[in-house]
Amino acid sequence: MLNFYKYGPGESLWLVQNSKFVIKSSFHGVVFSIIFRKPFYAILWDRKDNIRQNDRIVDILSKLGLQDRAFTDPEEILKRALDENIDCEQVYEKLEKLKQESAEWMLDAISEALKEKESPRKHENVSAVHDRYGCFACYNICPQNAIEMVLDEEGLYSERVNANLCTKYGLCVDVCPAPNFPKNENLERPKAYAAWSLDEPTR
Repeated sequence: MLNFYKYGPGESLWLVQNSKFVIKSSFHGVVFSIIFRKPFYAILWDRKDNIRQNDRIVDILSKLGLQDRAFTDPEEILKRALDENIDCEQVYEKLEKLKQESAEWMLDAISEALKEKESPRKHENVSAVHDRYGCFACYNICPQNAIEMVLDEEGLYSERVNANLCTKYGLCVDVCPAPNFPKNENLERPKAYAAWSLDEPTR
């Protein structure tokens, strides 16, 4: 008896593709049996630590009308023998419909993501953000070096944006904690921040 665990995906696919009948306990083994139009049985796991692996197998077989090809007891094979009675054309018709539905879902998701990406921001750059913290996040994220951190008359850092360098891409707004404070009912926006410098000249 050969041990195929030491072989890679290529060899595994070759074995499925060139088999007359496939008996598998893995989701991918079942899927490739269907793709290569091979008669198969799916042996479902009965151990508690592996039983979750059955869900995907049962789901795809149910959608393709092949749920009778799966069972838990391997001795069921002796009762059924190697039944090759699978209507591949009907299965492939259902499979193509599932593929089309999946492709449409993915395209819709991508389209929505692009719309969200392209939607205009409330602010073009961090200079228009009302509450700013002087935390240097925008300064560090800007790829155009369009932001300079300057000390104001109170000795606090604030952002100064060079409009000639700014591309208005908005990375500075995305990283700024002021407009992006976490939306969590257990968190309250702090009313003030305080620090005490140990350096006397700075203090």
